[in-house]
Amino acid sequence: MSAGRQEAFDHFRRDNPLNHKLEEHKRILKQRYTEAKSLGEATNQCRNRINHMKGQYEQMHLRLAAQLTQDEIEKNRELNDLRSKMEREQTEYRECFNRLKNMKQEIEHIQHVIEKDRLQMLKDFDDWWEQQSEQAEQQRELLDMKPLKSNSDVSRQSTASFQMERPSVSNSANKTLPQFNLPLTGDKKTDDDILAFANARQRILSQTHKCKKEIFVL
Repeated sequence: MSAGRQEAFDHFRRDNPLNHKLEEHKRILKQRYTEAKSLGEATNQCRNRINHMKGQYEQMHLRLAAQLTQDEIEKNRELNDLRSKMEREQTEYRECFNRLKNMKQEIEHIQHVIEKDRLQMLKDFDDWWEQQSEQAEQQRELLDMKPLKSNSDVSRQSTASFQMERPSVSNSANKTLPQFNLPLTGDKKTDDDILAFANARQRILSQTHKCKKEIFVL
């Protein structure tokens, strides 16, 4: 993407409602990443506690088995307390794991929406830029209709202001062309890009000014 086209895209994106939606989804995605990280850490800690208690339970059960009968082991308060704690940890682990699984699905959905909106905005910009290029081509053709007297005139035209270059252009063209100096090169393709960018930027600025006026009236 050329520098002029990139600058036009930056202006287009800044005032595009779809971009506001994109930024909001990015904000939510960043928040979900943070939540998923914390939840993942909590899940791992819970699993580690469960593994530690399993080891304690097995050792205690072996020790009691050498001293007590099976009925006495099952009634042992210390062993039962440890078993209850382990069961609570297992319940918490399952809850954390399910929440993490659901959050992963939500993150993937948000990522899909962001990519979809990003591609849509690029398509909208390409369509819009093509319209501006066509208008610039039409304006270029009007400018090319002016007869040139000599090579020195061409040299002077390349550095003259945009308003001074087109004294024979119709009033409708005057209303759409940007009102600032544009140094032309004499190369048709390059000049078309310059005119397309200038026209695109002028339209963006006009739309922005219009939006601000509407907000002020409201």
